[in-house]
Amino acid sequence: MSRRICLLVLAVCFGFVAHAQPKADFVEYTKLPELIMKNLKEAQREKAYASIEVLREKSASALDSKGLGLKVDTKASKKAMPAFDLVPSVKKASLMFCKYKRGFGAYDDFILIGATAVAIREDGLCVTNYHVLETIIDQEQGIHPQDSLMFIADLDGNTFEIEEVLAYNQLADLAIFKVNVGKHKLQPFKLGEDPLVGMHVNALTNPIGVPYYYSEGIVARNVAYDGNPWENRTEISAEFAIGSSGGPIFDDCGNLVAIVSSTDGVYAQNNDGRDLQMVIRMTIPISSVKRLLE
Repeated sequence: MSRRICLLVLAVCFGFVAHAQPKADFVEYTKLPELIMKNLKEAQREKAYASIEVLREKSASALDSKGLGLKVDTKASKKAMPAFDLVPSVKKASLMFCKYKRGFGAYDDFILIGATAVAIREDGLCVTNYHVLETIIDQEQGIHPQDSLMFIADLDGNTFEIEEVLAYNQLADLAIFKVNVGKHKLQPFKLGEDPLVGMHVNALTNPIGVPYYYSEGIVARNVAYDGNPWENRTEISAEFAIGSSGGPIFDDCGNLVAIVSSTDGVYAQNNDGRDLQMVIRMTIPISSVKRLLE
């Protein structure tokens, strides 16, 4: 046996052969709103989606800070993957939170992809931020005259009607809601554990105009406030921006470990908007999501 063959056999035996890289997939993300609009109109020919006003009525009994007693997949995956395999495996679990906006004057109706949501059960159970669904939850809040519908869409442009908000906690900035999956099934995340400081984490969110943007980083701090676990936050270095609200933060095995919440800038000149030095990116640890579900 030649020396080259011997080395190859040893490499295979000890797992040193490089993982084959898949072919790059280039996606026309700019056509997503058009595809979503087309599919939304087709779906509504079969059944009209509930308006924001109707959703308010259906969600009036949503539980504030109380567990739902629901079962979800908590058998976390233990197999780490390279990012180029990891991201495609979770793409269908990261969803777009959309609004159908009425046109005015010379402008046509349009679709706004304004936030992110996460599938946590295949039958339509999802999680996002409280502030994303606040218009539905807070009965006193005004509804923008352009806003007609709120709904969910996936990367393939499939649209899903929001049926109702089931539970929420304003301090945690979390809301659990249900969508009508119809003939489809969602591809949910498995729920992991709260990430440790220094742990590598990943984000796949929908910044305004930049859907399905992947970034990665580490956990910078786990922070408590006034001893109230609903206010716990996990600060990370992975990039996200407006429109990422409610998006998934996941570990290298593809387990959901946190939900995007907000950002806070650190300025040199007394927070007057000048000399931005760093951005604190705050997320909600998965333990808060579990508390709202169980």
